[in-house]
Amino acid sequence: MSLIREIYEEYVESIGLEAGASYLHGTPLRPVVPLDQGRGGLFFVGAYPSARFAQIGRIANVPVADNLGPFESERWFDGVRVREQPSARELHDLFLAPLELDRSDCWITDLVKVFLFKPGHVQKYIDLEVTPPSGYTRDRFFELGERSVGWLVRELEVAGPKLVVTLGAEVAGVLRGIRSASAQVKLLVPCHFPQTFPTYFHSLSPPPRADLTFSTKLQDVHHDSSFFF
Repeated sequence: MSLIREIYEEYVESIGLEAGASYLHGTPLRPVVPLDQGRGGLFFVGAYPSARFAQIGRIANVPVADNLGPFESERWFDGVRVREQPSARELHDLFLAPLELDRSDCWITDLVKVFLFKPGHVQKYIDLEVTPPSGYTRDRFFELGERSVGWLVRELEVAGPKLVVTLGAEVAGVLRGIRSASAQVKLLVPCHFPQTFPTYFHSLSPPPRADLTFSTKLQDVHHDSSFFF
């Protein structure tokens, strides 16, 4: 069985969540597996996948379905307007385009591989008289992230990346075992996890669209073979 299929079939129960969860109207809530599986290049790790949102009656931004893949470019009609996945555009504009990389050259994944409901999402389901999935909540990110590290290590072993880029301070915090938000921000510097994989911790919030310094540094690291293992 391939690793991707293992993630799809075994991930949820392996981190202590109940299998068979669903969104509104019974749409399955499943692990969002990496679709871009480039070997020996850059390895991007987000926090957790977003979802497709829709207008249900008078209630806007109701999560109704999984994304197609981590940071995957997609558009859909939410009942009122055409929407797109903003994180896909950010990944392209801040990383892939400046480095002149195709997505297929990279391994793109999330630490926690299922959508997590924020309190506002939970309330929307309650307002719609629907029970939200048990345990799939944003406040459990650190806990679920720690339980997901083993899967991430297996992905790293398959990908054999030259450089790992974690997207967000919270991801960096989980990988370093640090819960404090202020301490997590201080992790956004080059370090190593695991020791054989050079890692650059970076935050996308707020998106540093005018920050040419970061792009230049990453470009240098990407082309400096002495930095790679």
